[in-house]
Amino acid sequence: MSGFLNRFTTLPVLIDMLANKRITLISPEKWEDRNDAYYIEVFKNKMKYNTVLGICFSSAKETFHHWKIYASEFWVCIEFDKDKLIDAIIALHGVKSKVVSYKWIMDARKDKPKISDLPFLKRKPYEDEEESELYILISHK
Repeated sequence: MSGFLNRFTTLPVLIDMLANKRITLISPEKWEDRNDAYYIEVFKNKMKYNTVLGICFSSAKETFHHWKIYASEFWVCIEFDKDKLIDAIIALHGVKSKVVSYKWIMDARKDKPKISDLPFLKRKPYEDEEESELYILISHK
C-alpha cells in the first residue's frame, strides 16, 4: 500500500458505509469544531455555493490522542488505501481535495488566505490530527 488515510467515525456510520457502499459527506453545521464550520460557511457564502459538504481523513496512525478525542464505545477507525480513495473521490464531479494547511491565527491575519483556501485551513493547535486530505462537495446555485 502506498499510504493510508484514516477516518475516525462511529460504528453506525461504518455499518452504513459497508451496507450501502458509500461514504457520506457531512454538513459543517453538524461538525463539532465550530471554527471549521464557520470558515466553511464563509467560503460557501463568498463563493455563492448552494451546498458545501465535507469529510476529513487523517494520515496519522491512530494514537492515544485520537482515541482520547474520539473516546466512545461506538467510535471506530477505518483505514483506507490512500491512492485508491483519492482516485475514486476526485473523479466525482464537484468534489475538491487539498492537503490541509495549519497556521497560527497571527500568521493567517498577516497573510490573509484566499477564500478558496478556507475549507483547507485549520488552526495550528489542531496539527496533531494530521488531516492530510479534506474533501468537499459543492453544488452551485
